[in-house]
Amino acid sequence: MKQSIFFSFTLVLVLLAFAACGGDDEDERREFTVRSIDVSDFMVYNGNSEKGAEPIVFNNMYDRNLLTHFFKTIYAPSLYNERTIEFYEKHITYTTRTMKIKSDYLFRDDSLFVLNTNRDEIFVAQGTSETNLYYTRTMVRHPKVKEDGKIDTIYVTSEKMDLEKVLKRAGYDKKEDFKNQEDTIAWCNMIYLYN
Repeated sequence: MKQSIFFSFTLVLVLLAFAACGGDDEDERREFTVRSIDVSDFMVYNGNSEKGAEPIVFNNMYDRNLLTHFFKTIYAPSLYNERTIEFYEKHITYTTRTMKIKSDYLFRDDSLFVLNTNRDEIFVAQGTSETNLYYTRTMVRHPKVKEDGKIDTIYVTSEKMDLEKVLKRAGYDKKEDFKNQEDTIAWCNMIYLYN
């Protein structure tokens, strides 16, 4: 009988210890870094004297070598790999190549923000939860018509691009105006996925 009481008492203590430790999940650190880049929204158009902007079809449109070819000066897939988001308790540590912020955080309007010492919001990533975070960037290349001729323009933006937007930035009102067969426009709406 004493052994049964002792065993029951020991079992209760062990269960209480596990229950007390069960709340430590909040203290558990959860780290997310960019592990992959979705480049499936990559488009290239050439000028066409009859039809205007016409898409160029490649055998493998998502080949990273094509991205390097069209965006050689700005395509840097490792650029965002150094971003780390670490959640712990009710705080976050957000690390990039140039900064490290430990702070409170909030999700608002499908985005994650850290709060600086003035409680100002600093954008970190898009997403609605810790397990659904991503970062978008678009690479764009087009000729830009200037008074003294055309220049090749290449840049990165946070705005999602399509044919109409790129043509407008290049100085064309509609795709039918893009007639020079030597001119090419290209863009890639990239999604950097945290996991």
